[in-house]
Amino acid sequence: FASKAHFDNCDFDNAIAYVDERLKEVDSHVQDAGRARDGGDQAAVEENVQKAFFALGQALHGIQDFYAHTNYVELTADKAVRSADIPIVSPWLDTGKQRIAALIEQGLVSGYVFWGFPQKCPAGTPSHAALAKDKATTPSGGIKVPHLQNRNRYQIAAQLARADSQ
Repeated sequence: FASKAHFDNCDFDNAIAYVDERLKEVDSHVQDAGRARDGGDQAAVEENVQKAFFALGQALHGIQDFYAHTNYVELTADKAVRSADIPIVSPWLDTGKQRIAALIEQGLVSGYVFWGFPQKCPAGTPSHAALAKDKATTPSGGIKVPHLQNRNRYQIAAQLARADSQ
């Protein structure tokens, strides 16, 4: 129910911090696994590797939700000649954090979810259901962008999420 874990409710600062925290957690578990390996404790190595992958999965989920739960695709698709021209944001990098701050000034929002907290969106922000691009069957995800090879917004969001995850 935490907006920060999904880039929901315009909780951008906390979502960025959440991704940063998960990536630091990954590093910590990897270091612990290394120390356990050096100490010959294979069970602790495996436990820490599993914890590292779980934290990495949480970070990647948040990063991917940035593209699926915000209006980033809508703000950038009209300016692109090809979908590959839309820049990835990388919210864990300083340049990505600066880009998000600039995009907020240009109208970046994320879907409003009544059950998520905190709720920081301005009045009139589309709901999560209206804005989400998690599937090609969602209202926003299914919209085709004719000048981008008639790809739908879901395909564009998924392309950006994959690129940023790599």
